[in-house]
Amino acid sequence: MRWSLVVAGIGGQGVLFVTRLLERVALASNLPVLGAETHGMSQRGGSVTTHFRVGPFASPLVRAGTADCLLGLSLQEALRNAAFPRAGSLVVVNARPDALAGCPVLGRLVLLGTDVRATDADGIAMDLGSPRLANVVLLGSALSHPRFPFRPDSVRAAILSASPPRFAPANREALERGLAAGLACQEPERTRTGIE
Repeated sequence: MRWSLVVAGIGGQGVLFVTRLLERVALASNLPVLGAETHGMSQRGGSVTTHFRVGPFASPLVRAGTADCLLGLSLQEALRNAAFPRAGSLVVVNARPDALAGCPVLGRLVLLGTDVRATDADGIAMDLGSPRLANVVLLGSALSHPRFPFRPDSVRAAILSASPPRFAPANREALERGLAAGLACQEPERTRTGIE
């Protein structure tokens, strides 16, 4: 398996937590993992981007036009990192679906065969009582897509092992709500393959 992901957001959104969860899933499956992170400002609110690669790669950095998936925890950071997805990849953005209408950058990705999905992860997280859950909601939405290689059960197990005990139930619920939101916009004939 060779798969590359870029997770983009701002400080405080949980970019690193999402990446750590996926690292746990890949390592539990005995897959080779490489990763790198970049930080803008060293405080809340600066750009944070992680590169996550599974497979026999020589470098942890994802080159422009080669990412299989981009998770944008904010629309602005997704746009800032829109050069990373390859043609035919998956982009999942934390935004209301109507926010993507008329967005020329994402429109160009769609023309290249990229599947661009919007999930209102912030809104779902607020319904759950904590805006800090938006990262796990968005991850759940991505997990529902057939191009995302990891299985929900593997991520559920990673959440239980990575979350402090008092936060595990909320993170688990956020994942389930994200999965449901992602499945709501899937074509029913799609099937998924992935890591058990």
